Amino acid sequence: MNNKKSHMVFACTFFLLGFCVLCYMMMQLFNQHIILGLGGRVFLSLLICVFTYCGCGSLLHAYPERREGIRKGLLIVCLAVYLELLFIMLIAYDSFGRGLQCIFTASTENRMAYIEHCVNFMPGKTIISYLRMNRNMSYTVINLLGNLVILTPCAIFLPYLISVFKKIKYYSVAVVGISVVIEFLQLIFMCGSADVDDVILNSLGSIFFYLIVHRTKLHKLVERIMWMR
Repeated sequence: MNNKKSHMVFACTFFLLGFCVLCYMMMQLFNQHIILGLGGRVFLSLLICVFTYCGCGSLLHAYPERREGIRKGLLIVCLAVYLELLFIMLIAYDSFGRGLQCIFTASTENRMAYIEHCVNFMPGKTIISYLRMNRNMSYTVINLLGNLVILTPCAIFLPYLISVFKKIKYYSVAVVGISVVIEFLQLIFMCGSADVDDVILNSLGSIFFYLIVHRTKLHKLVERIMWMR
């Protein structure tokens, strides 16, 4: 009984720490004196996931019979944090040419400029232009690598939360759909770029990571870590 209570105390402590970090991040939205950049937001988001993971681990020791529910709770919290980060980075973050507008209410001049410079429906055009930028390789690497890895967490969240996505064909359709929705939102809000090459890179990166996680020996390691075995 004492052992169970101690695990519950640890679990509550970790959950409380995660909640405090979340409150601090929320305060940044309403308090101009708290400046939280993208790096800081990513760090604090990871911290929330770590505290949640530790809390769920302690909870699992206290209630081993509720293993499945605790696992799903952990995944749901981490998924929510990931979606929040995704929205901030791809839609609402002020840097990297972003900043919310609306293509339907923007001036004709701004709308045409955005369509001309930030919209691409020709596969390969943007990728080739990145590869030709010999003078700014860091920009090329950041953009190509960033687009390849941005949806890789879906390879863990989707199959473990919804069993149908354990099949590669359904997972592939889902991740392509997610990427298309993201590009559509960027087009509507005129933030970042609405680019078919982003869909290609997002999807290929996520599907490749899915194959690594679920079709190699790494699968057992992921299972051990995620399910706290």
